[in-house]
Amino acid sequence: MRFLLGVLVGYSMRGKKKLLITVLATVAFIVYIILPAIALLALRLDVQHERQSRPAQTRVPSLKGLSYENAETKLHKGYEEKFHTDFLPLISDR
Repeated sequence: MRFLLGVLVGYSMRGKKKLLITVLATVAFIVYIILPAIALLALRLDVQHERQSRPAQTRVPSLKGLSYENAETKLHKGYEEKFHTDFLPLISDR
């Protein structure tokens, strides 16, 4: 980039080769401004798509300080509320 800007500034100070200055300025603008902007936009869209494709996170109720039976009951109630079902296989039924 420094080389390209040096050539651009050098030719523009001398006032010679106007076409070369225009071409170099256009190339520098495309390479250092337009292409990175397109790449960042594509990255943003990819990240946004990735985040939308993830499943919703499950929230687990706090069970700290509860007895085993109370914790199990709380978990079963939360499962029933989420999936609207009355059937819950117990661990001991397996």
